[in-house]
Amino acid sequence: MPSTVPLKRTLIVSFGLLVGGGVLVAGVVLGLTLPTLTRPQQVFGMLSAVLGITLTVVVVMGSWLLDQRLVRPLNRMVSDVHRIAEGDYTHRVESLPWTELDGVRASVTELADRLVRDQDLLA
Repeated sequence: MPSTVPLKRTLIVSFGLLVGGGVLVAGVVLGLTLPTLTRPQQVFGMLSAVLGITLTVVVVMGSWLLDQRLVRPLNRMVSDVHRIAEGDYTHRVESLPWTELDGVRASVTELADRLVRDQDLLA
């Protein structure tokens, strides 16, 4: 089984890198363009555009990160548990890379093992 890491740390690092990258790109764009602007309206327009684009990129990439790192793996886990609940007691929950959910996976595996053992005893 692969080693697990805390989900909280994974999400914080991912979003930290995302926001940090956005701030870095925005800073570079502003640093290159602001000296060329002469009127306050131009500066305000440039600041608004860079801020809007940066926020849009952060939101879109953040949504994608949440989907890839959290929603899809959780949906796979729910699907695995549902399959066991439907009666496929030999199926096992796929390992997830997070410490928080590894205990849930282990408990569901133990439950399925007990169900198989109890069925064998009754047969």
